[in-house]
Amino acid sequence: MLEKYGLSREIAARYIDAITRSNQTQTAEELDVSRDTVNRYKNAFQEMNAQERLLLISTQPRKNSLTKPQSDPSIAQAYQKGDRVKLILDKELGPDKHLHGKTGEIIDVSFDDAASVTGDSEDNFIYTVKLDNGEIPDLHFRRHDLKRIDS
Repeated sequence: MLEKYGLSREIAARYIDAITRSNQTQTAEELDVSRDTVNRYKNAFQEMNAQERLLLISTQPRKNSLTKPQSDPSIAQAYQKGDRVKLILDKELGPDKHLHGKTGEIIDVSFDDAASVTGDSEDNFIYTVKLDNGEIPDLHFRRHDLKRIDS
């Protein structure tokens, strides 16, 4: 699939890692490439259909750099399939308030273009969670709805 879009596997992996926690200028600096290269990868990702993007993202090796260091709260935390999480929802309002505090495992990670509205690249990821009781809520969650827990 990378060949179809003229992308290098190494730079694509580094790009995915960087865009989940940085803006484009920081991404270019971190990858030690030009901003034009970052834009080319960004445009290629936008041309991909959602299934291609998800496939590419889900096949990338998990990197510790995606986890938010305790010393730097500005770096977004990314979740992967298999991560154990606690749902952090509005416990007083909303139709999903009964799910607040429940724990489970991420079983699917999807991709959309919400970041084009919010400006936060981590908002592109949508998570499906299977609760410990076996229930899979008919809801999708974003990063701010989840908190990683130890297994």
